[in-house]
Amino acid sequence: MKLAEWLQMTKTRRYEFARRIGVTPGMVSEYCKGRAIPQQPKVMQAIHRETDGLVTPNDFFDLSYSADAPQVGGVIP
Repeated sequence: MKLAEWLQMTKTRRYEFARRIGVTPGMVSEYCKGRAIPQQPKVMQAIHRETDGLVTPNDFFDLSYSADAPQVGGVIP
């Protein structure tokens, strides 16, 4: 789940979430817009914790599974 979706679903204000994870409200906005990805493990862990695991590190990347993607050793690269 994208962070922006979680914030909207839970009606959590960006400034409040920013305080809870230890970043600025502007940084949360950048995360929501896809312009930034949390670089510090402690921030990523805080996001995961504060969202009860609904927002994961993978949610900051636009990775999609494709059945047509080439497989290497049985694993999709």
